Amino acid sequence: MAHGPLPRGPTGAVVTGASQGCRGEAEARRFSRGCCCTTWKAQRETDHGCFCRCLAVKWWLGRRGHGPLNIPHNRRILRRAHPVTRRMRERRAIVLRRRWRDLLTLAVLFLVICACLVLPTSGGVQWQGFVVGMCAGLLVAGFAVLLTLLDGSLLRRIGRSVEADVGDELRRTHGVFGVVSSLMFENTDVDHVVLAAGGVWVVEVKWAMTPSSDLEHLWGLQGHLRQVQEATRKVRGLLRQVAPGVPVRALLVLSGPGVPDLADGEARDDVEIVPAMTRRDWAWWSAGREVSWDLAAARPAAQALMRFRDARVAHELARR
Repeated sequence: MAHGPLPRGPTGAVVTGASQGCRGEAEARRFSRGCCCTTWKAQRETDHGCFCRCLAVKWWLGRRGHGPLNIPHNRRILRRAHPVTRRMRERRAIVLRRRWRDLLTLAVLFLVICACLVLPTSGGVQWQGFVVGMCAGLLVAGFAVLLTLLDGSLLRRIGRSVEADVGDELRRTHGVFGVVSSLMFENTDVDHVVLAAGGVWVVEVKWAMTPSSDLEHLWGLQGHLRQVQEATRKVRGLLRQVAPGVPVRALLVLSGPGVPDLADGEARDDVEIVPAMTRRDWAWWSAGREVSWDLAAARPAAQALMRFRDARVAHELARR
């Protein structure tokens, strides 16, 4: 998909996503990880301050609601209630029960190595504190990565992070009424349901690791198509009474190093397949759709989806 020229700063250097920040819709390029700075002076502040402001803005929007429909998105509660999270925790508990001796041995060995690095140093208390802090950080990070590898949840966590990024982009896209995420059914779940002027899109996000030249050689494509088709039928059934006549379309979003060239998107078995895009590209992609309803007509559909999601979340939390 074509993009405009990259924005440049006062010195003429290309502005990256971390430095350009959220400078308004008039910018030529928006980045999903940009910080919420508004001036060039603010951009020179520390990354920590910018990161904290972004977290505060996300928390506030999650409580107040996103888009014209003000659909709330409590990421922490939704992740806790998701069956995948429960299965990952159960698997991690099994790994800890079976491998706790090995993990304890590795931790003790690492601490001995850190002690050997700290004790001979003669750089003073500050240097020793730096070494101890670095060793503690490496121990915590290494332990977390090792657990993720042992319980087999690495790909699931990557996929969940990609799903969250796509949902954040869709919520900030111009022309989108609202996005209902993590819609859980009995045997499947829907990553995102997008309510826009052109209708309803049931979005399934998939992470592709194995490189492929085209969709024919994309690993697991048929399974992805069946999953999004089943999810679309369930969402269509939920909206049959509150949004009759509004088209409900299936959309498969592919992300990762193994995604083939999908500049213009493709369609397979009534499923549109597109790569992960920025909010500017999402707005351009949906701009040419025929208007199917307005904001007032979309509100009952959003309320029906949220009622169903809240009931499923309460049910899943009660099973814990």
